[in-house]
Amino acid sequence: MEQALKSGKKENLIVFLTFITYFAVTVSKYCYSASLASIIDYFQISKSEAGLITTIMFIVYGAGQVFHGLFCKFYNVKYSVFIGMVLSGLATLLMPFLPFSIYPYLMAINGIGCSFLWTSLVRLMAENLSEKKLSAGILANAFSVSLGVAFSYGLSALSSFLSHFQISFYVGGSFALLIAFLWLFLINISKANVSRCLQKKEGKNTSGKKKIAFPILFMLSIFALTAIANNMIREGVVSWTPKILIDIYSLNESLSTILTIINSVLSLLGTFFALLLRKKIKNDMVLSFVFFFLATLSSVLLTFFYNNSIAIFILSAAIISLSMGAVNNIVTAIVPVYFRNEMSSGLIAGLMDGFCYIGSAISGYGLGLIAENNGWQGVFILFLVSGLVVSLSLIAGAILKKRKEKQD
Repeated sequence: MEQALKSGKKENLIVFLTFITYFAVTVSKYCYSASLASIIDYFQISKSEAGLITTIMFIVYGAGQVFHGLFCKFYNVKYSVFIGMVLSGLATLLMPFLPFSIYPYLMAINGIGCSFLWTSLVRLMAENLSEKKLSAGILANAFSVSLGVAFSYGLSALSSFLSHFQISFYVGGSFALLIAFLWLFLINISKANVSRCLQKKEGKNTSGKKKIAFPILFMLSIFALTAIANNMIREGVVSWTPKILIDIYSLNESLSTILTIINSVLSLLGTFFALLLRKKIKNDMVLSFVFFFLATLSSVLLTFFYNNSIAIFILSAAIISLSMGAVNNIVTAIVPVYFRNEMSSGLIAGLMDGFCYIGSAISGYGLGLIAENNGWQGVFILFLVSGLVVSLSLIAGAILKKRKEKQD
């Protein structure tokens, strides 16, 4: 009984630490995106120049995710998370003190720091949490991202109201550094302990290479395409909504940022709905299709009717945020954890998050450039086309997978 209580306390501590860590790093990571409108005005730069900074961070972050996905099984999670949080926190904290020309380097460092985290945290949960706690861990981490984004934009709105956008960087960077040092004192995970856990879970598969079945590889390929489109649309809506509301509807910056916070909250609800519907829809491809199809229908409204009313834009953006929040949780959290018996959960998490941030990289410089050359309608058309392609891919993949399983 005493051992069970200790095990339960350790599991609760892991869930709490993963939640607060990813919340803190999300705040740190989104300080720049949340302040885009202020930064554009303050430094007198173009949309594409401002977006290029996020693109640099996302490219570095995505490449780092794949790298750490391959090698995170060798890490001591305690120290890999500490290093990542320190790099992200310092990069964010230094930004208000330096000129814009240094921002690409700082955001690259931020991306390097952030790339340590997701693979390590998913691996930590997959290897140390019971089935019962896994669902709580997935939900907590999904909430941490949405809450972190909402907090970042709320902080940005307050900073803008006070006419000092740098405040959000001070808070975001300091918070990340504080959480970094929590890891040194609150948890003790050695590489040896993790190895024993791996052996227990993998059993006979540790003695040799395990052949991955075709349906698994096929599903992961479709999910990779889904991840790219999901984050391009999701990050595009989050990052550029304040600027869209200012440019098209002449809203002031603080109000437009507050509306973006609402989208972040809806993204959080999307995560909840994804976990709820998964109890009824076991096929993650079909589940992803449901949400992507909703986002595609909303992109139709955005593309053809956004000029008619601000209400149409807000409604469409809200549905897209909810849907893409659900899909993001499926590809980055549910897929890695529930395929852990087929492949390393850390590797899958790294690959999926890496593909996500290919989409995020496009959302920065790419969407900014499209908006400059073709207006915001060009961005909405890209959302629509991407949604159609991914929706068709998901439903075709689900059908072909079912046929393959019947043949086998």
